[in-house]
Amino acid sequence: MVATAATYFVAAMLYLDLFSTFEPAYMATNRAYYAWYAVAILEIAIVTLISSHWKIISPKSTHLVQRMSLLTLIILGEGTMGLAKTFRSIVKAGAFAFTGSTVGNIACAILVLHLVCKCTSLVA
Repeated sequence: MVATAATYFVAAMLYLDLFSTFEPAYMATNRAYYAWYAVAILEIAIVTLISSHWKIISPKSTHLVQRMSLLTLIILGEGTMGLAKTFRSIVKAGAFAFTGSTVGNIACAILVLHLVCKCTSLVA
């Protein structure tokens, strides 16, 4: 746990140091975001290595997988509800006719939600 906390602390200090470089006057020539991404990738790699080396802090023995799958279902449900409200407002307004492209967009949106649900159930 100390190694993980130390990793997060060092990454936070590096992020804080890099934060000062993101000023509007320097943004045209600034390449500090490369360092930002490098710190993020390094942080992920170190924490993953720590959790795979010491099994006591591994997420396998926790309920994290169930919680993340439930969160995914909630997000997909909200997406479906938003999609249905959008379709309803399109039909009510009558501003858009059901042309081939509108029907294709609706079919693609439903297909994307369906495939995300299938992929989520395969992972969980």
